[in-house]
Order: sequence, then C-alpha cells, then structure tokens
Amino acid sequence: MMTGDRRPVALRIGEELGLKPEEIHADMLPEDKVRMAGELAARGKVAFVGDGVNDAAALARADVGIAMGAAGSDVALQAADVALLSEDMGRLAEAHRLARRTARIIRQNLAFAMGAMVILVTGALFFELPLPLAVIGHEGGTVLVVLNGLRLLRDPIRRNENKSASPDQVVTVDSISAPVQRHAYRRKIPRRAG
Repeated sequence: MMTGDRRPVALRIGEELGLKPEEIHADMLPEDKVRMAGELAARGKVAFVGDGVNDAAALARADVGIAMGAAGSDVALQAADVALLSEDMGRLAEAHRLARRTARIIRQNLAFAMGAMVILVTGALFFELPLPLAVIGHEGGTVLVVLNGLRLLRDPIRRNENKSASPDQVVTVDSISAPVQRHAYRRKIPRRAG
C-alpha cells in the first residue's frame, strides 16, 4: 500500500485491510509512488489504484492504472486505464472477472464470424452456393454474434452489488483517508473529454 498519508493512519487502515507493516509505505510524494511503481514493474505486472492528482503519474506508469471514479480527480481519471465508479475495493476483483469474460466472448465472436465466413466462401467457390442463401447465412451469423455479445448484459457486478473483496484481492490502495469499502455502487459512467 502506497499513500501520502501519515504512517500511523496508514498502519491503522493497513491493519484493517490485513496488510503487514512492511507492505505499507506512508508519507509518499507523487515521485516516490512513480519510482516504486517502476521498481515493482521491473519484477512483474503492476496495478496501481489511486484517486488524486498526485496519483496521475503513478497511474500512467503502472501496467494497469485504476482510478477510483466516485471521488477521483479528473487528472487521475484521464491517466487511468480503468475507472471504478465506487470506492469499494471489492469492485476491483469483480471488474477483473468481467473484463476476462468480455475478452472470452470477443474471442468466441471472432472465431464464429471467421468460421462462418470460411464456410460461406468455401460454399460459394466450390458448391455454387446461391447468393440469397449466402446473404442469409452471413446476416444470420451476424445476429448470432450480436446475441452472444448481449450475454455481457447479465453483468455479475450488478447482480453481486453487496459482495466485497477480501484483503488478499487488493493489489495497491491509495487515498486511505477516504472510506475504502463503504460507498454504494453508482451506475453513471463519466464521459471523458475528447
């Protein structure tokens, strides 16, 4: 946990999150966060969670920058790759699951669309597939791809609103002065400036 807050406050919040004292880094300046994110990046992938202007550089430096959207500054939201609309850290694990599910459905759709094209082109070249049948096959495949994508609307994040993450799911926490896991889920999506 990296924070600009004082050590006693950081230790108290870190203890609530189940972190060991050596995992808590307090009194950090923005450049300290960037340096530490760089050191961690040398050892593996880094996800950085922050909400303030002083977190923007570290959010940009991390492999995945995650801004806390409910109270996050515009600068942090612009620098981040992901914006959580809640200060509930449990949403982070759920958002990761949703992202993996989205990627899986995209791969399914690409495989299905390419497979359908190969079948239709093969049919047209070697079996004189009538044009109306090819058009129906293509449009039917498109409808199936759209329907498969609509499965994402069964959003597990919305269904499981009251769940929260265990401390071992939290990667990096900043802004520990704010209530970390007590805000209600907000459904409004902030629009980014062009």
